[in-house]
This record gives sequence, structure tokens and C-alpha cells, in this order.
Amino acid sequence: MDPKDYKDTLNLPSTAFPMKANLPNREPER
Repeated sequence: MDPKDYKDTLNLPSTAFPMKANLPNREPER
């Protein structure tokens, strides 16, 4: 497992997680 592969895998779900979680989280708060 290369360090580049690990970062790419962590960056993908990491960005999609807060983005998707921020949508429903901000809706009820609004």
C-alpha cells in the first residue's frame, strides 16, 4: 500500500463524508 494510495482513499471518503453530513445537519439547524 503506497502512501499516495492511502491519502487518495482517505481524501475521497473524508471529503464526501463531511459534505454529505453537512447537508442534512445544516437543514434542521436552519
